[in-house]
Amino acid sequence: MKVGFSKNGLRLNSKEFNPLNLPLKGVGIESDIPLNPPNAEDILSVFQQPNIRSANRAQGVEILKSMIEKSL
Repeated sequence: MKVGFSKNGLRLNSKEFNPLNLPLKGVGIESDIPLNPPNAEDILSVFQQPNIRSANRAQGVEILKSMIEKSL
């Protein structure tokens, strides 16, 4: 997975990411609420956690979850 930042906000795998428009198992919810671009420093601070390279799957999910929370 590639995480990127642009002037328009967060990008995952080179696609704009809006946590309000997240499809899950073929079902999607869309929102017309405008998304303010997140602060890149807040999201990157997640990677300052100790032992992030040795995180297991559950810890990886928690890391991604905290990134999404900081992007809101």
